[in-house]
Amino acid sequence: MTVRNSHIYNIIPVNPPSLWPAPGVSILLSVGDSNQAYNNVVHDTPGGGIATGLGATNTKIYNNTVYNGGGIGVGAASGVQIINNIAANNAGYGINVGAGGNDAASVNTAVQCNLTNGNGLGGIQNTGSNTLISNNLTGNPLFVDAPNWNFRLQTGSPAIGTGVPLTNIPPYNMDGTSRTQALGWDMGAY
Repeated sequence: MTVRNSHIYNIIPVNPPSLWPAPGVSILLSVGDSNQAYNNVVHDTPGGGIATGLGATNTKIYNNTVYNGGGIGVGAASGVQIINNIAANNAGYGINVGAGGNDAASVNTAVQCNLTNGNGLGGIQNTGSNTLISNNLTGNPLFVDAPNWNFRLQTGSPAIGTGVPLTNIPPYNMDGTSRTQALGWDMGAY
């Protein structure tokens, strides 16, 4: 499954909130091999932002912006790649590997070149095994106007040119603008 170039917001938790997998998960990449989520903006979602688990393998979560919701979570999955994302102002962790409960057995996850900021419990939590965490940044992403849903980056954002070029997704952002940068791709959906 591939979810790309989507703007997802105001997902309302199901009632009762104890229903599985999680109330209000905006993008759930579960079961199967090589699921992808890229160039998505997910905001104002009280449940999960983007999550993978249920035995999923080789899931790719690239160049997404997750804001004011549930962040990015990895449960029972292997070979997950979380690269070039922005996770800011979420209630829990910005990125949570081994997302808890019965779904905590994440293996061989790579968390690289992401920007986290202002998340309620912290930037990156890792309770998975054999997790690679490298080249991640913390700091204000400098969105143009987040309260009015403009998650493009202002000049001077630490997310500009600090991502890594990827070859397995198109080199365009959510607006269709080329991601080719002299220093590297921009993080996030734009």
